[in-house]
Amino acid sequence: MEQGVGYPEKISAIIGTPPMFSIEDDMNIKELETGKALLRLSNYALDTFCAPKLSQLTQCNAPDLSGLSEPWLRGFILNTILRFSVPEPTKAHMFNFLRRTEAVFSEYNNARINLIEYVTSDRNTVSPYFRALLHFETLIAQLYQAALFLKALAKEPKFFEKGEGTVIERINIIYNASKHMG
Repeated sequence: MEQGVGYPEKISAIIGTPPMFSIEDDMNIKELETGKALLRLSNYALDTFCAPKLSQLTQCNAPDLSGLSEPWLRGFILNTILRFSVPEPTKAHMFNFLRRTEAVFSEYNNARINLIEYVTSDRNTVSPYFRALLHFETLIAQLYQAALFLKALAKEPKFFEKGEGTVIERINIIYNASKHMG
């Protein structure tokens, strides 16, 4: 092997792409050829084959909101059993609003846990990133659906005007984009 030219660079030169992986300095070619070498995905591989700009994701800035989650649904159920009656369909809308609100907090916490796992793990471990993404996508769906139940409770014919840039419009845009990816 030529001095100063590593195995990843040689492979990249042959196939005409940037390096897909890097090799630990203390590895030898025999370990690489037998599959015993620990290869690290390069920035190019992460950004091209996993997710755009994934190599730039190095920390989790999502704050811990686990203390905000409350058993609202349980309280609602107990109150409707013991204290007051809520007519249909209002009761169903309230129930589903609270159920989805609790789900938002649960999905957020799960997404945050997986994102922290991704940024603190070896960069070859990409599954936590995709689990975090799944939880964030589910969070958005639950949040948008909760907003629709809130809209029904408020008896509002329209929740936002297109182009206003309101929070609910932005959630709607993200929700629709995640539903129609592909």
